[in-house]
Amino acid sequence: MSSKENSQEQRRYKRHSTKSGAFALLKSGDLEILGSVKDISSDGICLTHIDENREFNDSSSITVNLITENIYYENFPSKNLWAIEEEGKFVAARVKMRRRGIQFTELTQEKQLQLDEFIKTTKK
Repeated sequence: MSSKENSQEQRRYKRHSTKSGAFALLKSGDLEILGSVKDISSDGICLTHIDENREFNDSSSITVNLITENIYYENFPSKNLWAIEEEGKFVAARVKMRRRGIQFTELTQEKQLQLDEFIKTTKK
């Protein structure tokens, strides 16, 4: 997995900061990670989550569920692009946070419409 700091800007779509209360549940096999969505575009999301020192066995096969108070959209095919420790960002003593970049892959028209609605609802 490449580090975010070492990668060049590759975004094709405008990134939108999200309001508080937008979450993503990442799933691959038995591993699930719930995180807070920091920003989102038609191509992917950036989220933060508690670092539990667990990683996806297959980072190219992840599904994402997008969640707010009024929305629950499931099974967006995705892949993990990068994950870094949030330096100096601790929720409580000894609880490390991690930031992660996820790219959506092969969205159907239905999934793209759901994503567009999620962006519209959650962007600042």
